[in-house]
Amino acid sequence: LSFYNEQMSLFQAISVLQWVLIIVSVIILVSVLVSQFIHDKNSSMGACDNGSGCVILLNLARYFHDHPLQNTQLKFIWCTAEEWGMYGSKEYVKAHQKEIADHYKQSCIINVDMVGSELAYVAKSGFLKKKPFNEKLNTLIAETADENHIEARAYNTMLASNSDHAAFKKQKIEAAFFLSNKDTKFIHSPQDTLDKVKPEKLDDAVALLIKVIQKVDEGNKSTI
Repeated sequence: LSFYNEQMSLFQAISVLQWVLIIVSVIILVSVLVSQFIHDKNSSMGACDNGSGCVILLNLARYFHDHPLQNTQLKFIWCTAEEWGMYGSKEYVKAHQKEIADHYKQSCIINVDMVGSELAYVAKSGFLKKKPFNEKLNTLIAETADENHIEARAYNTMLASNSDHAAFKKQKIEAAFFLSNKDTKFIHSPQDTLDKVKPEKLDDAVALLIKVIQKVDEGNKSTI
């Protein structure tokens, strides 16, 4: 009887696992179909996603052009076709394999996906168990925001691999992910308009990232 119960428990566990895999597969398939529909029907103005991120990067590029870093090689990367499968970031990583392999331990990437009504970044992510999104960057971001009285909300999410940092994380590069998840309900639709983006939040993002990058430069000889 004991053997029978153990066998049944094993069979039940396998059955549950099979159903979990089926459900996950269905979710992925539905997501792909919905994503395809969105691509075909997208009439978004692109204010939050990703006009806000572009504005922040352009302002950072202008600042560091006038105030160059001493110890850090700073790169600004604009990637195409993120919604189609992050093709731009994947191709960048593919084209820079040797550079990444040589420097990934000293490198980090800050992905400014979108800032709208808030400045927010991913603290932990994971489907079943939430894990810290990075080892050091989020601590640095939180400390810097607190020191400069900048409101930057850290939040947890199940899915955080659907943006351009993912290709870099696969190469073991430390990454931070800024995404105003409260505004994702507007993206890929006519509602993604300029009135959804608060200029003061863009200013906060630029000010915060300037300080964070300067701290990285002071403490490390690395590539961001």
